[in-house]
Amino acid sequence: MDYKGKVISKVMLTSNVFQLTIKVNGKIDYKIGQFVNLYCPNKILPRPISIAGGDGEYLTFLIKIVGEGTRYLGGLARGDEVKLVGPLGKGFTVEGTGNKKVAIVGGGIGIAPLLPLTGVKFKEVKYYFGFKEKAYALENIAKEYPLTVTLDKDGQNIVDIFAKDLERESFDFVYFCGPQIMLKKLQNILLKKGIKGELSTEAKMACGVGGCLVCTCATVDGYKRVCKDGPVFSVGEVVFDD
Repeated sequence: MDYKGKVISKVMLTSNVFQLTIKVNGKIDYKIGQFVNLYCPNKILPRPISIAGGDGEYLTFLIKIVGEGTRYLGGLARGDEVKLVGPLGKGFTVEGTGNKKVAIVGGGIGIAPLLPLTGVKFKEVKYYFGFKEKAYALENIAKEYPLTVTLDKDGQNIVDIFAKDLERESFDFVYFCGPQIMLKKLQNILLKKGIKGELSTEAKMACGVGGCLVCTCATVDGYKRVCKDGPVFSVGEVVFDD
């Protein structure tokens, strides 16, 4: 569904990552892990951006500047209007997890779709977030939940830290998102341990609704559309390149 939104705030979190809050002219009833398409003037294709929080009337996004489209979004100011379409894609499974011990593992801007999971009541939950040089958007999590943070610049790796923890404890379910190399490594670890989970992956997109087949990814059941069949997939479903 198409919406118009107005920028409420934009905060730079690092030199190339910012938090954008938009008030929507309506309410977007989204599921955790879904995304919206944000439109940029003079750009044919919108930018798919994960929903990082909000009640549906107000939405928060974490956006990394990587090209002209996201650079335009980074130039938005309070009061500017933006067109958005959503919610799009398949979200995380959260039903029936109230009795589960859960780990949430994120890398860099991949923490964005994981942040709304703080609103889900699990039996027990631990967060593992890794960044390149500087951590961001963790204030609320750090106050309420066990949180492990690593920085690449210090020679640390969040997947390695999590794997070490798995040697002395286990989890019923793991949610994770981050760079492809991280997803592949963590999926392999979970498959060997027999631990269930879901990952959120990304791909270059065009339409965002499954019609153009630009964002297909390999799975055990053939090629699927990240924008429609994903971006959330079960552990063991996505076939990553060697």
